[in-house]
Amino acid sequence: MAKQGLYISSKGIHGIFLLMIISVNVYGQQPLYVDSSQANRKDFIDIMRYQFGKTSVMEMRPIEIRKVQFSLFPSIAASGGDKGLVTAFVTSFYLGDRKTTNMSNVYFTPYFTFSKQFVFPIRTYIWTNNNKWNFNGDYRYMIYPQEIYGVGPHSNSESFGMLDYNQLRFYQNVLHGIFPNLAVGPGIQYDYYHNISYKQYREPDAEISEQIPTDLTDKHSLGATLEMVFDNRRNTINPLKGEFVRAVFRYNLPADNVEDWMSVYLDLRKYVMLNREKHRVLAFWGLYWAVFNGIPFYLDMPSNGWDYYNHTARGIQRNRYRSTSLIYLESEYRSELTENGLWGMVLFTNVTAPSTFDKFDYPNWYGSFGGGLRFKYNKFTQSNMLFDMAFSSNYWTWYFGLNEYF
Repeated sequence: MAKQGLYISSKGIHGIFLLMIISVNVYGQQPLYVDSSQANRKDFIDIMRYQFGKTSVMEMRPIEIRKVQFSLFPSIAASGGDKGLVTAFVTSFYLGDRKTTNMSNVYFTPYFTFSKQFVFPIRTYIWTNNNKWNFNGDYRYMIYPQEIYGVGPHSNSESFGMLDYNQLRFYQNVLHGIFPNLAVGPGIQYDYYHNISYKQYREPDAEISEQIPTDLTDKHSLGATLEMVFDNRRNTINPLKGEFVRAVFRYNLPADNVEDWMSVYLDLRKYVMLNREKHRVLAFWGLYWAVFNGIPFYLDMPSNGWDYYNHTARGIQRNRYRSTSLIYLESEYRSELTENGLWGMVLFTNVTAPSTFDKFDYPNWYGSFGGGLRFKYNKFTQSNMLFDMAFSSNYWTWYFGLNEYF
């Protein structure tokens, strides 16, 4: 059984907590926080500011409702089997009336792991006033050695090789609002893979359907996209209710000995509010990702943990299942545990179903489950610090970070 963990002395924990929060507030055009009922509740910012000599919550945050917030969150974390260090820079704001405009977010979450993985990602999700325009982007540079397990719905529990590569990504979509909460528009998706190398540990099992990369020359992957987003969640960080739908059709141009191919990416989420005061919510997530009319380069194929936000399949090694199509389902129960909203919890379960290679059948479904604690980071945005533990067959791991997984 693989285990992930880290032990820190009490003095070390105190030092980390002092460094874990730096909040810089700047004036914005529109109010970000308007729910004054949150003033009597507690969050991590209240506690840390009190430690630095502030005695009154209202003294500390008298004009919080008129500001955009930028947050810095360094932490030690494990995710998908790789322990390392991550720093989350998160900015949340509204560019219009919050009754008719969704929250915008910009994430910069650089991290490195003790497996010599270095990732520098920036993700943007921007809504203009009245949701007239939506701009979402994914920009990253990665140095990323990773274990590979083959392709298809195999049950092999051990990797048979290490694929090492560098990756440059530029994804940008520009969508125009055509109905309330609905936007449609074109985009571009570009990946450049270079310095590719492969080290085989052993011969793969005979029954595994393979598509191991044998051509290790640099690869360019350029696709034109048409995207649709429906989002009526007013708070995109930690929704109480609402729906989110993202559908992306991609046509990838032929390049580097790889023929043209197409893909469909469908992301569905629904949030059911059970109790507003206790922030009790049932959250559901479904993902369908498939390529067709051609076979892409190995790293362009659908895989668990490689969705747009790298959040699928808690409790399963990242890249464990990869094929030409993938189905993923997850459900989660969320609730606050204390009256002041400081502590909360989640319970979740998920299943991953990779298809048979180059076919659209799904003979095997792999499940994982887990739970975790939530510590209120910012009561006005409902942002949480999270600590989750997740389990699957012969494997478990833990996750520590900022904001919900979906």
